[in-house]
Parts: sequence; C-alpha cells; structure tokens
Amino acid sequence: VYTHDMRKKTFHYMLPIPTAASNISLAIGPFEILVDPYMHEVTHFCLPQLLPLLKHTTSYLHEVFEFYEEILTCRYPYSCFKTVFVDEAYVEVAAYASMSIFSTNLLHSAMIIDETPLTRRCLAEALAQQFFGCFISRMSWSDEWVLKGISGYIYGLWMKKTFGVNEYRHWIKEELDKIVAYELKTGGVLLHPIFGGGKEKDNPASHLHFSIKHPHTLSWEYYTMFQCKAHLVMRLIENRISMEFMLQVFNKLLSLASTASSQKFQSHMW
Repeated sequence: VYTHDMRKKTFHYMLPIPTAASNISLAIGPFEILVDPYMHEVTHFCLPQLLPLLKHTTSYLHEVFEFYEEILTCRYPYSCFKTVFVDEAYVEVAAYASMSIFSTNLLHSAMIIDETPLTRRCLAEALAQQFFGCFISRMSWSDEWVLKGISGYIYGLWMKKTFGVNEYRHWIKEELDKIVAYELKTGGVLLHPIFGGGKEKDNPASHLHFSIKHPHTLSWEYYTMFQCKAHLVMRLIENRISMEFMLQVFNKLLSLASTASSQKFQSHMW
C-alpha cells in the first residue's frame, strides 16, 4: 500500500494458521524470484545474478514434497512455501513457518555434482521441519526433543529412499559415533530437561557449566547433540512399534492440528 505522496509503500502479510512468534520470519533484500515450475505455490528467492544456480538447485524440491506427503498421508500444512538463499547466513538451514532461509553457499550449477546431495539434504531437512517444528510447535522447552526427533526421523526415511539403505546406515553410524563421543567427554544429554529439587545432588545436569532448562542458556554443541539423540530415540521407538504405527501416529498428530488450526482453539488444546 503506497502512502499519499507515493514515496513509501507498506507491505502486509497474512499467516492464517496459528503460529508461534519464534517461527515467524522476514527476509528483505533485492531478490530475484523464481516460481517453481512443478508446484506454483512454491517460490524461490536468491540474490542478483544467481538465478541460473537457483533453478538447478531447487529443481528437485517437488519430489521431497511428494515423499513427505505420501508417507505422512497428509498435505503440506501451509498454503505456500518459500525458499530464500541469503549471504552470510548464520546457519545453513533455518526453518520458519511457510519459509526456510538457506545459505547462498548451497547454490550450485549442474557442473558441481558433489554439492548436489549435500544441498538436497538441506532442502529435505528444512521441509521436514515445516511439518514438525513449525506447523506443530512445542508447548514448552521440554517438548523440543519430540519435534526434533520426529522431523529428524522422517528426514531419515527420505534419505533411505533417496540415497539407499547403505547411505542411511552410514548416516546413523555417524550420528551414533558423534553422540557417544560427546557423552563420554561431557556427560549425558538429557532430552527431557525439566527436573525438580533445588539441591545440587538432585540436578541430573550438574556436570555441565550451563543450564539445560532454557534454550537460551544451552551451548550450541550441546543443542546439536540434543537434536542428534532425539532422532536416534525415535528410531528406537520405531524398532519397538514398527514404522507403520509410527507414521500412523504422525498422521494423527497432523490431522488433529489441521482441524484445530481452522477453529478458535487455545494452543494448549491442540
């Protein structure tokens, strides 16, 4: 909307689905825009002169959509999806409601074949977090491991289907080695970090120099291991109840959330 003197304009955005404030983001810049040729509700953004790289990098994304919607038997929860590639991003992948921000270093041409699987993994990871992490968000910090675990688990299913069982097992082995090495060096990683008691002996994380009761006091390395352990625990649950029942549970969660998001419910009733 332009002002009366036509010198300034105001942009209005609407997100009809109830969303946590931490999952809302804006990206502002002189972006070049590409509408996905396979899914018109998906839009890609990049900095000037990078459009040819953007076209190649994002050409596979529609297949990731199809895979997640098929295994979850649920449509993508938002009306649109935007991928934004920015310079000097503080992480390679940052997922927000209906939008994910990526590092521009992930863009590549068809000549750089070794970058293709790495970038596709980043795209798939971001899309998994749209379902569990953005659409279904945590009620409290103690719920964080569930969302990270589920998004990591379905991302692992995509990896198994795309790169094969051997690559998937190699990834699981790497994740196990990382969490074992960290816990041997530092101590256990707690997935449910809420504990009672004010005495030092009642604190299960007394071996750490930071508090694990709040996301803002964690070390970045600890949080990385936290996410790693979360999806490994989900894999243990799958071994107990089978993948079929796991996916039924995920579908039920998404169905209930979709129903609740269209009505005037309080967030704690989802």
